[in-house]
Amino acid sequence: MSQVVLIPLLFSFRIVNSISTRKNSLLCNGCKDGQRTNANQTLCLDNPILFLHWNEVMGIILSITSGLGLLITMYFCCIYFKYSHTPTIKATSTELSYVLLFGISCCFSCTYLYIAKPTNVLCLARVIMMGVTFSIFVGSLLTKTNRISRIFNRKLSDGAPSIFLNLKVNTLHVFYPDFIGQ
Repeated sequence: MSQVVLIPLLFSFRIVNSISTRKNSLLCNGCKDGQRTNANQTLCLDNPILFLHWNEVMGIILSITSGLGLLITMYFCCIYFKYSHTPTIKATSTELSYVLLFGISCCFSCTYLYIAKPTNVLCLARVIMMGVTFSIFVGSLLTKTNRISRIFNRKLSDGAPSIFLNLKVNTLHVFYPDFIGQ
């Protein structure tokens, strides 16, 4: 004859962010967003906000590096402006070069958004600025490459001028994906 052994059930909460105020209870209450449970899973505690501080070593290194990058970018912008009448600068499609320098300076300035204490507005600005600055930066590089390619290919073809070689159209192509994405 077989014997039936009864094993008592022990209720323990292993669900993340769930608490119970009664022992061996089947009902669990979830914690709100931005909260976590304590070790006994009886209380909801606010999550600490962790961010990179200005006075930490990494914050200082990133600030100095970004500041130097901004200064170098501004230096090249001044060089472009000072020598804008020369044939070398005119041959580099000056408008796209200014857009490229603007995109680079925005990329360097995005570092400061990540070092500052996070707020709702700042977190939203981080996402938007990173996407917009990199699309401006990459868009201007691709547009300059496309322009050079069309110039060389035009010499191989019938030589008719193309609308896509117009600098105003090229500058519009850089910003067009940003306006569509927003």
